Amino acid sequence: MCSSKGCVCHRGKKHLAMYLTWKQNKKTRSMYVPVGRQEQALAMNRNYKNLKKVIRKLSDIYKKLLVLKDPA
Repeated sequence: MCSSKGCVCHRGKKHLAMYLTWKQNKKTRSMYVPVGRQEQALAMNRNYKNLKKVIRKLSDIYKKLLVLKDPA
């Protein structure tokens, strides 16, 4: 049990925890996200996913441009 008297662990439940995971050198790494930073971590994750979508779309456009015949 932790030192916080109002914590759920004092009522027999587990702590709620959030971890950030990623791959590095073919291994999964993880990092604990403090409770006060969880909303920020979720927002960052949404931004990352949106960025990946934009990169995929841009990549598709570049592929199409590369197969176009030379206009000259």
